[in-house]
Amino acid sequence: RSVVEKDSLKRVALHYLIKNYTTFGQDDDFEDDTEDASSLNQSSTNHDDTAKTTADGIVALKHLVETDIDCIKVADHRGWIPLHVACSCSARQGMIRVIKILIDYWPESVTVKTDKNSDVFACVDMAGKHHATKDEVIVLLEEARHALERCKDNEEDGDKAPASHSIEALTQLGLNSLPEGQDDDIDVATKIEGVEQVVTSNCVD
Repeated sequence: RSVVEKDSLKRVALHYLIKNYTTFGQDDDFEDDTEDASSLNQSSTNHDDTAKTTADGIVALKHLVETDIDCIKVADHRGWIPLHVACSCSARQGMIRVIKILIDYWPESVTVKTDKNSDVFACVDMAGKHHATKDEVIVLLEEARHALERCKDNEEDGDKAPASHSIEALTQLGLNSLPEGQDDDIDVATKIEGVEQVVTSNCVD
């Protein structure tokens, strides 16, 4: 069965894994969120059933996402993606780690809203008005959203760079500034001087 195959509620396996897993372990169990599945499997070789369940849960989550990254983008019949589910369960042990993993795989998910226009912060409220990790979850989501906004701003700034500031365009502009029909008659040194003046005037902010 495909990991993006939907049921009658348009949910995929990842929705249910996040919603129904009893624990993903303490949020500080693993300091490095980039730990691979093999190291997590090694941590489950002890005789602690809770530790094994924790490791198996994280491995299962990463396995689903890495099998088909689109599973984290699937919205169910309410417009809920897996991150919404995780946020609504954020009072549960280990859910911060799950949220981090989901955001790492798809940073834009922090901007997605449900069909009722609820964002990730509204979903956190659904976990309870007050719970031990709520502030930490909100900070995590805010940082992720701000990082995404900065990234978009940088991309937009790059797109807005004037075409006239490219060397080729400035050079052509300098040549075009020469008297019409006389560019072939002017010596090279004069042409270079004219181009340099245009480049300098256009590049100084």
